[in-house]
Amino acid sequence: FLKSSGLESNTLVIFAGDHGEGLGDHGEHDHGLLLYQTTSRAPLIIFHPNSPSKGVRREEVVSLVDILPTLADAIGLPLPDSAQGQSLWPLIGGDGVFDERPVYAETHYPKLHFGWSPLTALQDRQFQLIQSSAPELYDLVSDPQQEENIFETNSSLAKRMTGELEDLVSQLGQGAMDATSAPDADTIAKLAALGYVAGGVSAGDDQSVDDLPNPKSMLWLYNLLIEASRAISSGDESGGEKKFLEILETNDSVVDAWVALGRLYRRQGRMADSLSALREAHARRPLDPFLVSKLANALIATQQPKEAEQLLLAALEKHPDDPYIVFALARVMESSGRFAESESLYRRALTLDPLSAPAHVRLASLALRRGDLDTVSAEIDAALRLDPRVAEASLLRGQLLERQNRFEEASQAYRNELSSSPNSLPAAIALSRLEGRLGRPAEQERVLRNAILTNPRSPGPYLVLAMTFLQQGERYRSGRMKCQNCRK
Repeated sequence: FLKSSGLESNTLVIFAGDHGEGLGDHGEHDHGLLLYQTTSRAPLIIFHPNSPSKGVRREEVVSLVDILPTLADAIGLPLPDSAQGQSLWPLIGGDGVFDERPVYAETHYPKLHFGWSPLTALQDRQFQLIQSSAPELYDLVSDPQQEENIFETNSSLAKRMTGELEDLVSQLGQGAMDATSAPDADTIAKLAALGYVAGGVSAGDDQSVDDLPNPKSMLWLYNLLIEASRAISSGDESGGEKKFLEILETNDSVVDAWVALGRLYRRQGRMADSLSALREAHARRPLDPFLVSKLANALIATQQPKEAEQLLLAALEKHPDDPYIVFALARVMESSGRFAESESLYRRALTLDPLSAPAHVRLASLALRRGDLDTVSAEIDAALRLDPRVAEASLLRGQLLERQNRFEEASQAYRNELSSSPNSLPAAIALSRLEGRLGRPAEQERVLRNAILTNPRSPGPYLVLAMTFLQQGERYRSGRMKCQNCRK
């Protein structure tokens, strides 16, 4: 494309990986828990049309934080004072001098999710120091597979690199907490769906690293957690549940397992079990905003809005500017019929996080309730600009269009919602009713049968389809379908 469009001669291309993958090396099947070369080393390829260094592979040790300074240097942009790293431009034929230095890596995932020792690392061309409750030092030249830990046998080198690592951590961490902002609720939800977020301990926990388990010694549990998650993703919910329960029988402090069970039970319609699992998670991490909001949502789903409100108000005292908690409290107010209070909170959440598409969706829903159709349209447009696949936005657009008697457009809006949220029962039922209204019974039935396939435990689509048969005056026996979760 660059060649055919004539852009190749003035385009800088940087290709980088964010991490490597364990693939069983040192017992790690995934990534994020350990810092050996298999996961801390990543590809970095730089193409500049005017560079004389095409096809050259450099041996210097560099870091991904060097990418921003390289971009700024190569295209003549000023570099922010807060930027870390240094420009790699001199290494690919540009002006200047590159001062090679050891690079830093870290993973706090073991600490934040399991209460194990975090890992920090310092590496140059020959050596890698991995600091934890059980420090490791490797000679990458003579031992590239990192099988011989020389931390104890080469004490002078270990002491020097440990001092350098401590100095670097102190330098890089200056002002970090002041510069940190909380991610928005939708981002956290998407990360959770990808397996990157469940719940975490407070980053300020001052327990000594020396007293925490070394993540390497706990790999069996971590790998079992991955196996359980993959089992559920592949459709083996029973097998995944058994693995999570096995983990908790051994170590009931693994918050990720409790959260995963809570999510699984909710999908299965086992709301009491879901609530119980999330209570266990929250009890172990009571200050975690993510877990507070997850528990609050479960309380709302089990008709306990008062407890949800109390939980969130207490959390808000500790995290007054956390948009996730503010958003969750707004949902509680909305579910209790306190619409003016909920609207005020949604707007506060947007002030704290202007990129929150779900907040715009909820404001659109409130506006639709009071018949303010212009505001509905504006809020839906704002939500879809931020996230074209945000849940319920197209559903609300369909409801708006129906009120305006724009039925074909409403039908398409409901289909758009089902495209981005295939399990959305409100969208499926709304679409089926509209198709019936438009005189398309075959399409109406098809939509409902798809809803039954995607939500086999929900009585809603069975009931609507049975009512459809009744209204059509035919197939009375077909109307007596069995719902897996129906009591009557």
